[in-house]
Amino acid sequence: MGGYEYYEFRAVERPLTKKELADLRRYARDADITPTKFVYEDWYEKFRADANVWMERYFDAFIRNTEWGDRELKVRVPSRFLDLGTARRYANGHASLAWEKDGNVILGFRLADEPEWEWEGELDELLPLRDELARGDLRPLYLAWLAAVQFEDEDESLEPPVPPGLGKLTKAQLALADFLDLDAAHLDVAAEASALLDEPGPAEVRAFISALAPTEKDELLARLLQDEGPELLRALRLRMERQTWRAEPTEPRRTVAQLVRAARALRDERARQEAAQEARARAERQRNEALERQKYLDGLAGHEEELWQKVLASIATKLPKSYDDAIRLLVDLRDLDARNGAGEFTARLRKLRNANPHKAALLRRLNQAGL
Repeated sequence: MGGYEYYEFRAVERPLTKKELADLRRYARDADITPTKFVYEDWYEKFRADANVWMERYFDAFIRNTEWGDRELKVRVPSRFLDLGTARRYANGHASLAWEKDGNVILGFRLADEPEWEWEGELDELLPLRDELARGDLRPLYLAWLAAVQFEDEDESLEPPVPPGLGKLTKAQLALADFLDLDAAHLDVAAEASALLDEPGPAEVRAFISALAPTEKDELLARLLQDEGPELLRALRLRMERQTWRAEPTEPRRTVAQLVRAARALRDERARQEAAQEARARAERQRNEALERQKYLDGLAGHEEELWQKVLASIATKLPKSYDDAIRLLVDLRDLDARNGAGEFTARLRKLRNANPHKAALLRRLNQAGL
């Protein structure tokens, strides 16, 4: 499929060397390349590099986004933080996969089916997923697995371990669910088996700091004053979270088919409730409109002859705008006549029509208004 494609690679753990930059430049001379980023916009010419190889050698994150909705994400996490066996429990081999190379686990996430809309987010929204995975948060893996199987209503295989916290996702995890076109009903059903997440609180933070050796604290403060702030804080927070993270997943209890069918039932029930709510709102609007109409007609009552004279005056001008004014007045007169039970309107309207047989524009407007 030809068309616009966007490629972005990001180096987080270390900047690229000059030699590496020169090697990458050979693949796309018009790409935006810095020591931490490679961005290439492709118009009808396929990107020649192998993204998997680049992830193994150079980068920590990669995104591909297309104008027709196809998209994929790859992230690299040190294998000392994420076990390959754990990652593979959530991979299905097509829409999500995991492999290991040179001390890193590389994860690939891709849409199982092409959506009808283009994702308009940015890689920056998804980058925090790396740190979340490194601290032991398995929710991104589960979200990718769930997105890959959300249409498999005949699959009787068991779901992987359900991580806690699915009912309260991080911003990056919400962005991933959006990126993978994960249906909200599937996520809500999956979250029913997800325990509450016991995240580190103020007491855990203080305990972590107290446990640091005085010499290490001095070193950290010195590095902080030497403009290492953002990366130092990121590394320190990751270290603390790995020590205090309490997020044991629940062993699988449901099949894929059970999840998908429950999600479908939930989606149907929500659609029914929304339809009922809309019907109630529509009825309320109609009641309010009817009350306003009655108040308006109350103000016109007793002035019928005056209104008929305005109708005749408007028609006499032979101007389209005046015809429209006449139609509005006639509708008011019709409704007043029906409310009062006078029964005079039909005869007077017939007389008006007979008096203006050649005014096609007027007659057309009368017909359109049901008069």
